[in-house]
Amino acid sequence: ESGTHLAETKLKRAIYTEHLRPTLPEPASEKTPNQLPPAFLQLIEDCWQTDPLQRPSFSEIVPRIEKLISVPSTRKTTAKKLA
Repeated sequence: ESGTHLAETKLKRAIYTEHLRPTLPEPASEKTPNQLPPAFLQLIEDCWQTDPLQRPSFSEIVPRIEKLISVPSTRKTTAKKLA
């Protein structure tokens, strides 16, 4: 348990002080249709902005997600990716 806590602490420190983020996959295309749509990747990147004032608020995030899941091609791709 203490090892897990230490790893979490190191991860949080790296995210906060070194602005580390996971590498995102390439956006969906004809060659890689099972990837996330570009708009989802953009939303993730927007939420990861190092300056909190540059991040979207939840009142901005929710409509963006609702719009993304209402598009038939996005629903299909997202459902495959999340399955």
